[in-house]
Amino acid sequence: MLGCLTLPFIQGLALLASILLGTMLHARESSKDKDKRKPCQVKDGTWLECPEPSSSGVSSDYVFRPADKSKKSKSPLVLLAGGPGQSASEGFIPLPPMIQDLSREYDLIFFNPRGTTGKSKLKCPSPETIDLKRITDRTYMADEAKSCLKSLGSRFNLSDFGTDASLADLDKIREELGYEKLSFYGVSYGTRLALRYAALYPDRTDKMVLEGVLPPHAFIGQDTYALEPVLKRLSTRCSEAVPCAKAYGDVYESYQKLRSDFAKPRTLDANHPRTGKKTAITLDINMIDGMLLQLLYTEFDQTLIPAILHQASGGNLNPLIASSFSAVRSPFYEGLYFAIACTEDAPFFDSTKLDARTEEFLDICLSYPFKPSSAKIHDPVRGPWPTLLLSGELDPVTPPELIKSLKTDLTNAKHFVIPNKGHNVFYLRCVGNQIKEFFLDRKSDRNCEEQKQPLPFYIEETKR
Repeated sequence: MLGCLTLPFIQGLALLASILLGTMLHARESSKDKDKRKPCQVKDGTWLECPEPSSSGVSSDYVFRPADKSKKSKSPLVLLAGGPGQSASEGFIPLPPMIQDLSREYDLIFFNPRGTTGKSKLKCPSPETIDLKRITDRTYMADEAKSCLKSLGSRFNLSDFGTDASLADLDKIREELGYEKLSFYGVSYGTRLALRYAALYPDRTDKMVLEGVLPPHAFIGQDTYALEPVLKRLSTRCSEAVPCAKAYGDVYESYQKLRSDFAKPRTLDANHPRTGKKTAITLDINMIDGMLLQLLYTEFDQTLIPAILHQASGGNLNPLIASSFSAVRSPFYEGLYFAIACTEDAPFFDSTKLDARTEEFLDICLSYPFKPSSAKIHDPVRGPWPTLLLSGELDPVTPPELIKSLKTDLTNAKHFVIPNKGHNVFYLRCVGNQIKEFFLDRKSDRNCEEQKQPLPFYIEETKR
């Protein structure tokens, strides 16, 4: 799963270790630049080209895949993963078919921001076995996050890992490789990276495809939270599908019952999803919301929501807890999440919108002397770069409504909202074809009508 933007300690650090720009000719890279890269094997055995490891302390790096064609007329395509806390060389491997196709004409740069690579990875320790009682205890998880920041802070200045610092590294990479401009495919937090690069280096930006868009004005942790709107839409869809409505009734009503039942922490017995061992745990609605949020990222997990909420509202939370375990998908550097969100977002939270969830996050940020970034990182980004904006209608963290102003600030942008889909949409064949046609300067009249049909909700055997 590419992208993240949730608050790690809500789900537990161990669980969230998963939980994601006119084309110009560029200068040919010199043989000297190419000699600096060596074949390397990355995730899943994929072979790419890696530069010599940096010895200059905290920095970003990249891996490289040259285009198949010897004559290239495109700027390189920079892949930007989400989080913050994911690296492109892990998040985009194995290569999606759409990226495979683009690599015939585009050199690919898998960009790994500061904190995700080399000797300066901001990784929090993960236990070999997962203690169910601990990962459902919000106080324990907050203390774990503080302990991690203290440990990482003893080795690094955690204020050195910001977006702008990583982008300065990226521009240096561009210069070293001999390119005039960069094109971007960014997902989730990767869209902040792309937009900020365009703001800082407008003349070096070519084209952008931005998916699950985090606009400049949005704050990670405060504005990246659309749990209830998505649950309401899923509830409506269930009520309109006879088998779902018959099996589970009003889905949103089930959620409201959970909110009432767990408004205050409650202790209950739960089965460990991997060992089956029964354990007494304490849950409140914020922890439950965190588990639900993870299930709203993809349309596949969304099909489970009516069944899970129906069971949970009846007192059986085991399916919800088990689903949270299965949400672990990609490598994630939790320390970088805090290094970004505590410097670029938390200092600018709207004080009138604080709740228990955001106040706990602020408390974690205060445990380390983070230096707030410049507020300019949230200034509007305006420009004429050709841009394709992609949103899933049911995205729980970067909903389509979030980019209303961005669509007008980017004067050459098109926005497509894919019905009934979550945070990632690139895996859909029609969307992948749209992305390819955009980067290859081909006109497209695709509206992806065939993608509108939602997946059917899961109906338990006993409910059929």
